Amino acid sequence: MRTLKFLLRKELLQIRRDPAIMRLLVAMPIVQLLLLGNAATFQIRSTRMYVVDLDGSQASRGLVTRMAASGRFVPVEASPSMALADRALRSRRVSCILRIPADFERDLVRTGTAPVQLVLNAEDGAAAGIRRTYAGAIMARYAAELTGELHPSRLAMEGAPVRGAARVEVRAREWFNPGLSYQAYMVPGILVLLVTMVATALGSMNIVREKEIGTLEQLNVTPVTRAEFIASGRNRPM
Repeated sequence: MRTLKFLLRKELLQIRRDPAIMRLLVAMPIVQLLLLGNAATFQIRSTRMYVVDLDGSQASRGLVTRMAASGRFVPVEASPSMALADRALRSRRVSCILRIPADFERDLVRTGTAPVQLVLNAEDGAAAGIRRTYAGAIMARYAAELTGELHPSRLAMEGAPVRGAARVEVRAREWFNPGLSYQAYMVPGILVLLVTMVATALGSMNIVREKEIGTLEQLNVTPVTRAEFIASGRNRPM
């Protein structure tokens, strides 16, 4: 332990005397953590959406409103022309198209099922997949609400709660990261990566400096064990 103590003291003195090492240990990790913590994320805050509502019913307007109220999708343009929507998508003015066909509400009332088309710009496949997941979750919640309003008897036949029956409601809540923010778990991962990179670079710099000043051979012949070399942040030269 005494040998390790002197080695650690020597390393700390060299770090304090070398401004380049101090910048490598402090300034660079902070800058990289700030940049990568905000850039290395798969979260999509808002998506510009083109709406093609061919139905114009209360149900179709409700779907568009739900998409906009989620904060994930922002309706920026709307028209009954799919050609104009395709042109906006190709020019990158929007990233997705929501097409609601005619008789959307009528099909919901009669059959309980109605198709909705979501056209995504898949140049970035990962972003397109995330947008599709967001849209699918929003539409699923809206469809469940419409089913309860339009077909209460069907819900009763499928085992849903009816008037006078016992009701169990499950509410999910995300603890410690309620907003599902990517920074909450990306920053610790990036921090571990930066610490590993800095420690590796620091050990290499120390070995090169010892070789340049001619003290590497002196350290190699001292009675220092391999474990002490590793614990003090060095690798024994071969």
